[in-house]
Amino acid sequence: PSASSFAEFIHAFLKESKTVPSEKGEQKRRVLLEAIIEHYQSALRSENAGDDDSETNIMSLVDKDQLVDNERAMLLVLQTVVSLHDIYNVDSGSRSLTATTTKLIKRRQEMEEMAQSIVSLESLRDI
Repeated sequence: PSASSFAEFIHAFLKESKTVPSEKGEQKRRVLLEAIIEHYQSALRSENAGDDDSETNIMSLVDKDQLVDNERAMLLVLQTVVSLHDIYNVDSGSRSLTATTTKLIKRRQEMEEMAQSIVSLESLRDI
């Protein structure tokens, strides 16, 4: 798939995440958004798109150089990262660090780092 096709794929997931009825809760929205990030990371992990040695995952076929150069795709990934960052919010009044709270803090920090990485891309410099 091309980077623009990947952007359409991301857009479809984002659009779906916004239509989740409130009675199904935040969990389904989180799962959809996390799937986008997993596919994005899978595309970045691939060494050479289309190589016989690439992962069997379809995302390994996306050219990662074209992907990071695609402004629309990267803005959609950034939108996903920001949405997940908000979902991983930890109640500041919480005094105890449970395993869940620790995991949320870690995931939130990962989203911050990913956002910084995306914002620093040359394809987004003129925005």
